[in-house]
Amino acid sequence: MNTSDIFVEIMSVGGSPSVLPIDKDLVLRELQRILESPSFRQSKRCASLLRHIVELTLAERWDHLRERSVGVELFGRSADYGTAEDAVVRVAAVEVRKRLAHYYDCYGAVEGLRIDVPPGAYVAEFRQKVETAIVAPPEAPAVSPAAPASAAPSLPPRRWPYAAALAALILGLAGAVYLARPTPFAQFWSPILDNRASVLVGLGLVDGVHSAVNIAEFRSRGLEACKTPAGCDAFLGRVQPIARGTVPAGDVIGLAQVMRLLGAAGKPFRVRGVSDINYSDVKEGDAILIAYFSNPWTVEAFRSTRFQLRSKGGHHVYDEAAPDDSRWRIPGGWPTLKNEEDFAIIARIRDDKTGRTQIIAGGFTPYGTEAAATVVADEAWMNDALSGFPPGWENQNLQIVLRTRVKAMIPGPPEVLARHAW
Repeated sequence: MNTSDIFVEIMSVGGSPSVLPIDKDLVLRELQRILESPSFRQSKRCASLLRHIVELTLAERWDHLRERSVGVELFGRSADYGTAEDAVVRVAAVEVRKRLAHYYDCYGAVEGLRIDVPPGAYVAEFRQKVETAIVAPPEAPAVSPAAPASAAPSLPPRRWPYAAALAALILGLAGAVYLARPTPFAQFWSPILDNRASVLVGLGLVDGVHSAVNIAEFRSRGLEACKTPAGCDAFLGRVQPIARGTVPAGDVIGLAQVMRLLGAAGKPFRVRGVSDINYSDVKEGDAILIAYFSNPWTVEAFRSTRFQLRSKGGHHVYDEAAPDDSRWRIPGGWPTLKNEEDFAIIARIRDDKTGRTQIIAGGFTPYGTEAAATVVADEAWMNDALSGFPPGWENQNLQIVLRTRVKAMIPGPPEVLARHAW
């Protein structure tokens, strides 16, 4: 008898009917092994969240596994805290999923049980490895001389072993297909991550200057000095342009998240400012473009798309399907930093001529770019955002229009305003 290992779900998210009974002792032993592994020993927050989720899932206390409840009970937030502005639970859950994946890559399911926390929920999912048996048919009986007509007819062989084997095989295949199904996040990134070629990460740059003149000095003496051209030239003589431009902090924060994703996926990459990128770099290989107006390659990529960010006529989101609709707007773009909200666009665009793919994240200001570049690398957020597309989006070009609220110069979790696939 040959056997093959598969994983069968023994508890679904939200406590839906089990395929197999749950061995709680087995689950707790597996949990303890995970928590003692290096990945979780190094993060008390991830260890506490995983233990909290698993224990409450086993107790079927679903009302305590909502985002707000977890934030209050585990992370000490107030009962009325805003989950939209405070993403502590979502961020920790994403980290737990990454550490779980790393654990099973290193150690596998020791006793045949796997613990997962699916994206979009804070409930544990347990899968048990079982063996499916492939039963060889019995040897055919030897052929005997024809029996007399009066002999009793022979009974057909019992078929239940074959039916049982077939049922087990179907169950095994169904479980394997379920587990192999890629997430929307994986499908979004697959054109770039599924090949081993280095990907270009193109970073927008803004003009900057370095000066020995501080703001206080400029206010006290500079305004008076600059009343004449000669006085202004003398006063500003210590101001020098910064070679190759500067990068706003928000863009750097977004870049760090994208780099973290690429590193975790083992994807080779190279980071360049737009001043060091030429046409062949973009057209001959895949690229990830960060920032909008400070990145001319982003502007070029969006030149013929439905949604664009435009500064002419006021900073607004332009929709080719409704060109007169400019309700999504901000008072001013970079370097204005007093806006209470910002807009951004995430896109995946494939060049039909070269077969190359570009993934883009950029906003009017660094607030929007930070929000877009951060969530494009966030599996849970992207799974939710991509679920709004109609079937077949996996092989299409995509745009997602975002809005982020800004408080104390920090962008909050963005909301999806529009989606487009073509």
